[in-house]
Amino acid sequence: MFQINCLNPISKINVGEDYILKVANVVGTLKCTSSNSNFSIVSNKDSCQIEAKNPGSATITASSDGKKVKTTITVIQPVESI
Repeated sequence: MFQINCLNPISKINVGEDYILKVANVVGTLKCTSSNSNFSIVSNKDSCQIEAKNPGSATITASSDGKKVKTTITVIQPVESI
């Protein structure tokens, strides 16, 4: 039995940054979703491209052939220097 895995999970990114979550053992089509609409998600062959639009947290789910893997990402607003 196979299991899909996140190869490079990350817990925090800054507003406006893009992040590519790499997924291993994908069989067939990879579908990526977010629990928060402030995250833009694009599914690729073996990764989820994530764009953080506003501060907040989301659970990112990658699924393939009935298997799922989840990771939580928090988007923070960087502090600007004065």
